[in-house]
Amino acid sequence: MIDVQRSATDWLSWYFKERTVCLGALIQRHRDLILADPGAQIVGLEAPATDARIRCVDVSRLAMALGWASGRIKLPVARKKPFLQWKMEIDDSVILAYLYRHHQPRRHLEFGTWEGFGTSLCAQSCGAEIWTINLPDGERTADGNLVYHRPFQPGEHIPPGAVPSEVNGTSTFYQTDSGPFVGWRYRMAGVSHRVHQILADSRTWDDSDLDDGFFDSILIDGAHRSDIVVSDTEKALRLLRSGGLMIWHDFCPVDEVMDKSAATRGVVNAICARWNAWSPSFKSVFWIWPSYILIGIKR
Repeated sequence: MIDVQRSATDWLSWYFKERTVCLGALIQRHRDLILADPGAQIVGLEAPATDARIRCVDVSRLAMALGWASGRIKLPVARKKPFLQWKMEIDDSVILAYLYRHHQPRRHLEFGTWEGFGTSLCAQSCGAEIWTINLPDGERTADGNLVYHRPFQPGEHIPPGAVPSEVNGTSTFYQTDSGPFVGWRYRMAGVSHRVHQILADSRTWDDSDLDDGFFDSILIDGAHRSDIVVSDTEKALRLLRSGGLMIWHDFCPVDEVMDKSAATRGVVNAICARWNAWSPSFKSVFWIWPSYILIGIKR
């Protein structure tokens, strides 16, 4: 078992020995937890692709893995930070910005807008026109509870028109993935003229008006249930051009993260279950280490 309580730097001996992660074995180790997650059972957990091995690419070798350069790159990635303390907006954003800046997509698609951090990051890193999709009324758990719902402190930004979802004593709660909260960060950044905001369930979203290969890059970062990751990825495969980048977020195939994060379990389970069907569509698929990012380069 891999001990992720250690810093990313301490993984070096493991990384240079292994270079790959066997997803089938990882899924089997966390089988009981995955089976308890909503949406896991319908994507083939009973017969995972035991030969699914994901290559690990050190972030310093990212440009070489993508065919962009022959030398190493230096990104300010927190190698000494335990994975359980990793945050997308602080840690993965450095890598995502690099990808957008050097891939230079003309058209980019995101599954999952939330407050619009990822959309604004893409828009500020390249000149892409961006399509981004989010549930109109936000995400809920299987028992109906709001997923993105928290109290706001005095002085925190509240988008105009936002209505509290709950007032409890002195605390005022807002649902941050619905109404005016959806995409407020890209609007605040002044890039909304380059953004097509789609409010829909990605599973029923009608993408028939978009040509095959319409997008240069696609980020899968919406709901992280296995069945929804499968649905989003299969839509994305048609829409991504040859040579385009598929980016799955919340992919971190290590034991402690799998123990703690239903989102990571959902993504890893979906990738493993559909590995044999999806991998022929890609020239290369690899996990950027250290990160929560899986990359696929479309054939």
